Formats: sequence, C-alpha cells, structure tokens
Amino acid sequence: MICCVLVFSAFELKAAVVGGIFWVASLYGLRLMAKKDPQMRFVYLRSLKYEAYYPAQSTPFYENAREYK
Repeated sequence: MICCVLVFSAFELKAAVVGGIFWVASLYGLRLMAKKDPQMRFVYLRSLKYEAYYPAQSTPFYENAREYK
C-alpha cells in the first residue's frame, strides 16, 4: 500500500522506480519470513489476546482486593 501511495501521489519516474524497488524488496522479505516460520502469523495473533500484566497469585482461588490494570 505504501508503494502505491508513493507512486500515485508523486507522479514522477523516480517515485515509480523507488516504489517498485520497495515493492519487490518487501515481497521478497515477506516470502522469506513465510518460508522460515509458517506458523509465525498464528503465534502473533495469539499473542495479541494476552493481557499486558498478570499479577502474581498464591492460588487460583485467591480473591484479590486490588484491581490491576
């Protein structure tokens, strides 16, 4: 998307060349990442569900008096 914005907003040959190079480089990098670890996407999406902070508790049945957020 950045490549398209770069090319269509500038309307210059230099911008088209830089956008094309950026497009090819990013496509190459993303393909290398996908080949290296195909499950990377799922691990990242699962990590988004985690809380930022988990307070320590002595037992699962402990009633915490304070709220941590």
